[in-house]
Amino acid sequence: MADNYETGAEVIVSPEAHFPDQDNQVSATGNGGRMAIAYGGTASDQDDESQGGEMQWVAFPVEALPEPFATYVRDVAHVRQCDPAAVAIALLASMAGTIGNARVVRIGPSYYVVCVLWVGTVNDSGTVKTPAWLAGLAAAKEVEAKGRRDWEEEHGDLRTAKMRHDAELAAWRRAENGGDPPPPLAPIPRLIVEDATFAALVGILVENPRGVLMARDELSGWVRSFDQFTGASGADLSRWLEMYGAGTVSADRKADGHVFVSRAAVSVTGTIQTRILPHAFGEEQQAAGLLARFLLISPPEPRRRFDPIRNGQAPDVDTLVARFSALRSLELPEEGKEPKALELSPEAVQLYAEWFKEHEIRRHETEPGVWRSALAKLEEIPNRLGLVLALARADQPDAVEVVDGDTMRRAIKLTNWFRNEGERVYGLMAESDEERAGRGLVAWVTSRGKVTAREVAQGMRKYRGTGGTERAQQALCRLEEAGKLESEEQQGQRGPGVRVYRPAPSSTSTGFRVHQRESDKPVDVDTVEEGEI
Repeated sequence: MADNYETGAEVIVSPEAHFPDQDNQVSATGNGGRMAIAYGGTASDQDDESQGGEMQWVAFPVEALPEPFATYVRDVAHVRQCDPAAVAIALLASMAGTIGNARVVRIGPSYYVVCVLWVGTVNDSGTVKTPAWLAGLAAAKEVEAKGRRDWEEEHGDLRTAKMRHDAELAAWRRAENGGDPPPPLAPIPRLIVEDATFAALVGILVENPRGVLMARDELSGWVRSFDQFTGASGADLSRWLEMYGAGTVSADRKADGHVFVSRAAVSVTGTIQTRILPHAFGEEQQAAGLLARFLLISPPEPRRRFDPIRNGQAPDVDTLVARFSALRSLELPEEGKEPKALELSPEAVQLYAEWFKEHEIRRHETEPGVWRSALAKLEEIPNRLGLVLALARADQPDAVEVVDGDTMRRAIKLTNWFRNEGERVYGLMAESDEERAGRGLVAWVTSRGKVTAREVAQGMRKYRGTGGTERAQQALCRLEEAGKLESEEQQGQRGPGVRVYRPAPSSTSTGFRVHQRESDKPVDVDTVEEGEI
């Protein structure tokens, strides 16, 4: 049983209760077996047998986003020919950063969940990850630009305004008449921070108590900037961990001495290359839980055409900007006061209680390691996402008081997707060079439908040169033995036959082949209706 935090009544959670989006739940398999050793994932022989040895990409549930955000994500994905997930993940972080300290959601007595999200897109260079990421930031950037324009209309050019304020302050000091000093110059409102030392960031947060969004195209640069100017190893890392929970941070600055922020809410979004990820987030960052706080995705690389770029529907950024402006106008708490808290409806409590029970089973079944740490951090994500979605879907977000059941369903659907995809990304991190090369070859074969060893040697740089066809043939045979490819002998018109390779059905599926914990029967998530929440 679980308490209903709103009414104090008991909520019955039966063992047979349906977990929202249960069909999207997965266990690590194949590469996940190595992940179980390297990152604490779970795997079993039964999983490997039922799923064909690997976890595959599942389409992002765009329908779980409210309008107009879902339409915007689809339009951007079509025009820019990128995966919708790469747009949506930056968009969600932008919404969280825009709301910041204006609202929290109450889970229980003295237990409040903050509006902070850390997300990252993991892909190789040249996979259209940056354009998609920038599209997710577009509305937030425009809201920040409008704030700067409004500031300049009131105060003029920043340099001129500072010179005028300094002159007024100097005149006041010379007068010595005991009057009040001129008010300090209002800071330019900030929403997005792209590159700042920790001390500079604390100063920005002092001037922007709502919080900010750290947006770094290369997250590796963000991590490597830790302690760059302090010389104190691990100091910045521990401070950043505090900001994930909108905790207290402080810094000593030469310009204005000791600065202190009681609620440092900083959402983070960025991209990183697959092979750089485990090196940038090294052993120290993983052990401390920095990586575990990120929702990580690795979308497939699209095959692009020019027609959608030329003739596609232009994404409606203006409508999104209006929604972001409404989120930005949410009233902040008075100094020293707590943010306004949204409540969970009784239905939302029930849904989250059921999901929490299932998630705890999964977490306890997972071997200790980095992936288990990530599962622990996922515990709050349905409520963080629920808070974002409840405010984002409302025409008047300042009137929202409750996270209702429908919003919680959407949040849980997104959380389950992030959980499954995160497990897959951790599996990619554990790949050997040989496994990574094999995955690349399967993707290359899939993009062409069917190939011969000679075509592989001609088309892939890795196999060019002397003996390339033979090496390609060996690689194709290994993948066929592993069940990734299948082949047949194709008779030549005038000469001997040639062996042609194509993706095996288990390798071309767009969804996970997963098992249900209770029935142990394989379920294909592609059978789930698109509009089902």
